[in-house]
Amino acid sequence: ERLTNENIRKHINDCITKDVTDIHAFALVFSSIGGINNEDIQSMIFIKRKYPQLKNFFLLLITHCEEKDVDERNTFVNEFFRHRDIVRHNLKDFFGLGIYFMGCLRPNLRRHPNLDAARLQSRNVMKMRPKLLDFLIFHEQSFNIHYSTSPSYASVSRALPYCSYSFRIIFNIVIILLLGIAIGIVVCVCLQPSW
Repeated sequence: ERLTNENIRKHINDCITKDVTDIHAFALVFSSIGGINNEDIQSMIFIKRKYPQLKNFFLLLITHCEEKDVDERNTFVNEFFRHRDIVRHNLKDFFGLGIYFMGCLRPNLRRHPNLDAARLQSRNVMKMRPKLLDFLIFHEQSFNIHYSTSPSYASVSRALPYCSYSFRIIFNIVIILLLGIAIGIVVCVCLQPSW
């Protein structure tokens, strides 16, 4: 499901209303299949220019990497960072929290079982998840909307809803990601033995 600007605004307002103002990470999430578009790049440029302090709280999360090994993932990221607009605006440094990858067994394996493909995808998924899990569990630093060093940063909650709909904002709701990851691990474990 894609987050619309209105949905993002609602989530941010809910967090502010419930006083969930310590944000551990902002994330740009995109699929290795669909890639990133010019609108996403323009949003990154906007955030970097308007809120440079947020770079320490941004991460890049690339999904659908289950069929990519480490070398293929590195090649994919290197190609992304060679894009002329990314280079011109030095957006490689935009992701102060790093680059993370996710994946799970592809749904087509259920319709067309393929043991070799399932093993490859499982191996790749299990190799990339520890880095993300370690980050989610052990990252403690947060950005507080109310106590930032500059008034312009306090307005981040008003500015982010106008960014690209592909921007995903990750708040303190780490448990949702952990559940998704746990479910993915269960799927990997449960599906493989049946073939």
